[in-house]
Amino acid sequence: MSYAKPLYYTNISDGIVGGTGPTGIQGPQGIPGTNTGTGATGNTGPTGPTGLAGPQGIKGDTGYTGYTGPQGIPGTNTGTGATGPQGPIGYTGAGGAIGYWGAFWSDLSQNNTDPATSLAMTFTNTDPDSFGVGITGSNNSQIVVSNSGVYNIQFSAQISHPDPGSILNPIQIWFSKNGTAITDSNTFVTIDNQNSYSVAAWNYMLKLNANDYIEIFWYSPDIDVGLQYVSPTSEGPAVPSVITTVQQVMYTQQGPTGPTGPTGLVGPQGIEGDTGYTGYTGYTGPTGAIGPTGALGNIPGANYRDLIAFAFTQNSGTVGASIGANQYPPVIIFSQPTSVTLSYVNITWSNTSGGTKTINKIQLWDLTNCTNYQFSSFSTGPPINGATLIYTLISSYSGSNTTANTLNVQDIILSPTISPGGTPRPIGIVFDISGNNWFQLMSVVIGYS
Repeated sequence: MSYAKPLYYTNISDGIVGGTGPTGIQGPQGIPGTNTGTGATGNTGPTGPTGLAGPQGIKGDTGYTGYTGPQGIPGTNTGTGATGPQGPIGYTGAGGAIGYWGAFWSDLSQNNTDPATSLAMTFTNTDPDSFGVGITGSNNSQIVVSNSGVYNIQFSAQISHPDPGSILNPIQIWFSKNGTAITDSNTFVTIDNQNSYSVAAWNYMLKLNANDYIEIFWYSPDIDVGLQYVSPTSEGPAVPSVITTVQQVMYTQQGPTGPTGPTGLVGPQGIEGDTGYTGYTGYTGPTGAIGPTGALGNIPGANYRDLIAFAFTQNSGTVGASIGANQYPPVIIFSQPTSVTLSYVNITWSNTSGGTKTINKIQLWDLTNCTNYQFSSFSTGPPINGATLIYTLISSYSGSNTTANTLNVQDIILSPTISPGGTPRPIGIVFDISGNNWFQLMSVVIGYS
């Protein structure tokens, strides 16, 4: 195995460098050459040995750090300038996210009582959530708005005639504002000679002031023409003679914001003083010993290796599943693993209504050898088809409380017997309920060791 070399290292044990050894003997000078050339250079003598390194000297102490000077006196604040007055708040803009609206209908037929005179459509019902739009007038025909705005008025009328083949004249329908017919708002409607019913439906949009009211008028010279109410049937709900909805055409912007008042002048900042002397930090005392950890409480999630919960909800979304007498099977079935032991069962239920109600027994049964899960009465003997009683969770319960009741059973010894074929065996929580009693089963929690 090879190791990476360090990037650098520091030798912290070098000694003092010794003196230089003596210089070797200089060789003899060569014979001077003649003027015709330079003579040969003599040999260099050997270098003497290097002296021993002396020991490293002792490192001196580090000097003390001087004290920090005292903090100077803080400068005087000459004062902050006065804050200017707040500007007035602007008016709220028209409309907003929630518009005014109303919905109205009639569950009475409206007959043509006077063929020579126009009639106003009347209303007998108002949606309770209507907001800013209502019905008024001596015969509830006037649709009144409480706030100014642009409104969209929509209606549908169920027109009828007992003998459609005899109709000779159309029906006229128009809008009226504050008792005066609105120009160009009339429409002709006819019923063909094959049908007894026709529906008139359209909308009208106009600007209204606060407390203005709208009416919808109709006229026909045929006394048999009317606005028909039809009672509910098994196939569908009732048919109102008239339905009208009114909704404000909302704005998307808010009103203008008022001007903001001027900000007052800011006074000059005072001179900043010197930083004062920082005192010594006191000695930190020793940390106390940590006490022993308390005993673990009786928490199912901590005492059992696996905790499996079943919660019951009806199709309507209501919490709890109804269980009662003569329910086949009145049983909650789960698989018992072959490698663990069942040790904890928690069942929560409540009465479906007031009055004292009874549960005879809640028991655990081994259903391994059952061909089906039909059970006979507990009072006449064991369940049929080979089921085996394992444990009685509760022998009886009687009460009238409609709030949740909880059965909490621990330390159940249910050996992990291997089912035929080595598959987990089915275990049933069986409810024996008396008479006409009914209960809501909320949840079942099962813990394994």
